[in-house]
Amino acid sequence: MTRIMSEREADLYHEIMRAITEMQLLPGRKLTEDKLARAFQVSRARVRKVLLYLADDGIVTHEPNKGAFVREPSPEEARQIIEARLLIETHLASLASGNGSKQQYEDLRAILDAESQALVRNDAAAAARLSGEFHLGVAKISGHQLLLDILHPLISRSSLVIVRYRQPDAPTCSEGDHQRILELLMAGKTKKLVQMLTEHFGHFTSELDYTRTTEPQSLVEVLAAKRS
Repeated sequence: MTRIMSEREADLYHEIMRAITEMQLLPGRKLTEDKLARAFQVSRARVRKVLLYLADDGIVTHEPNKGAFVREPSPEEARQIIEARLLIETHLASLASGNGSKQQYEDLRAILDAESQALVRNDAAAAARLSGEFHLGVAKISGHQLLLDILHPLISRSSLVIVRYRQPDAPTCSEGDHQRILELLMAGKTKKLVQMLTEHFGHFTSELDYTRTTEPQSLVEVLAAKRS
């Protein structure tokens, strides 16, 4: 689907994604067109267009005669999302190994610095978002655009997995793992880099509880808070 969005449409798309990534908008929450249109001062047609894009990315699901909802991944779907990420990211990391530019490495260090600061202030939501940015940043060095196009929505859908199944108080991602991944990437140690990424995903999956239940939050309150 070709992505042509106005500034307000893009704002709405990113606000919903940020609310999900930062664990404010939980899986199962209904996304009401009227409320979104009023909150962002856009037409319902534009809201519908954004929801279609989110559905195309696997973030939203449409139920007949009920409307649009934040997708709630099943345990099996969650496992498949993680498995697909592992397969793609290890391959892209092997292509990226030792091939980054000075600027790309500096950008990754900046993300890790921000992640560290988020963890110090116990901001798990920001840390989760920065973790996704780090993983995508590593993958981008590969230059494999087709796989990057597949990976990007998988990382977004991982946010749903984290929000839905992550155990309370569990670290979203190991800061030490990320630092080691960056070191191996820069050194061009491809075999160790792939091994580290595999172990890293193992740490991530150990933090998930597929029997966990959650309570949806208010859409209006969430989006109002994000825009204040």
